[in-house]
Formats: sequence, structure tokens, C-alpha cells
Amino acid sequence: MRAVTLLAMLCTSATAAPVPKELKKQGSIVGVWKIESFSTGGVANEVGNTETEWTIDENFALTHNSIRTQLKIDTVTKEIDWCMGISILCGRYEVRGDRLTICLSKKNLARQTTLVPNPSNFVWVLRRAEK
Repeated sequence: MRAVTLLAMLCTSATAAPVPKELKKQGSIVGVWKIESFSTGGVANEVGNTETEWTIDENFALTHNSIRTQLKIDTVTKEIDWCMGISILCGRYEVRGDRLTICLSKKNLARQTTLVPNPSNFVWVLRRAEK
């Protein structure tokens, strides 16, 4: 009986745990995000019906296809480096309310100066997920 009560308490406390404060912090790139739209080379892509979720912390992004990517984020200049194996895609990001826009230059190209889709970049627009 004790084991059942203890198990019930553990399960209850685990499901009722609050979302960590850093995941709710306004203006922070840290959190769980859902893709709203994305473009490749200035061309809009179909997001599809699937829930596409990313989890981002200060050092890594876990994208919807379970790829863990190392990040270098500068919160002052809003620059982001997306490390893909031996390649690094340089870019910029912006958080406005519950929207995150990430713009990365294609491989071996200079860092983008804007967040506008064009032939030399990738742009994702994400919405902060409710967790």
C-alpha cells in the first residue's frame, strides 16, 4: 500500500511540475517552438499538417527531425551560428512576443543583414509552444 501511495505522489508531482522560468522568459530564444512557416532560397515551403516542434536552449537546438544542432547565440547582436557537422551557417534571429524568426545564410555565404527571405538564405518563423 505504501508503494502505491508513493508512486501516486510521484506521478502527481511529476505531471504538475511548472514550466521552467527560462522557457517562459519573454524575448528569449530558449524554449519550445512550433514552425509556422519557412523558406529556402527565397521560396516558401509547405509546412504540412504535422506538428513540427523545436526545443532550443542556450547551446543546442533539437529540431523536429530529432537532429541535435550546436548553437552559438549572441543575445546582444542577435547573431546565431548553427553548427551542422563541420559546416557553420551564420545568421540572425529576432524574438517578438511569442514569435521567433531565424534567418541563416546558405553554406559558405556571409551572415545575412536582414531577416527577409532571399535566394541566399533559409528563414524560419516559429511560434512559442504552450508547455
